[in-house]
Amino acid sequence: MAVRSCRCARIFHFWIKDFKSIAALNAEGGFSANPVDWQPLDIDLKALWKILDTTKFDTAETWPLKAYTLALRQAGADKALVDARIKLVKILLIRLRDAPEKPNRNYRIVVDATLPLLENREMRRVFFTVVREFYCFWMGDPDAASRIGMVSASTSFV
Repeated sequence: MAVRSCRCARIFHFWIKDFKSIAALNAEGGFSANPVDWQPLDIDLKALWKILDTTKFDTAETWPLKAYTLALRQAGADKALVDARIKLVKILLIRLRDAPEKPNRNYRIVVDATLPLLENREMRRVFFTVVREFYCFWMGDPDAASRIGMVSASTSFV
């Protein structure tokens, strides 16, 4: 239990106010004798932007992408905001493709590896909001749409 508490404390700043995600992440267990050695491909942001519009996504990637898009629109987001957030989500999905499996840890590894690519402080803030919101869709949470906009705009994590 102490190991799970430490793990939860380490990631809490990332999942602030999203207790279901924290619980889901801890459901995997707090300690692994076989830690994840996987890292996403080392690629720069410019290269990622170039391949976004030509990349084809499979059904497992498209479903959460479409659900997130719909939830943003239903929450009243304008087209520019939706398009910008979807591009950030596509970057995550592209970087997750070569992951050996789909545990929650790989999502966090991709987030941690992508963050340094974003040099602008405001872009990092938006990225954190997007990854928190999209995580629920990626995990297949039926209540994911209810989490859109839950992260306070005044909260800074950068």
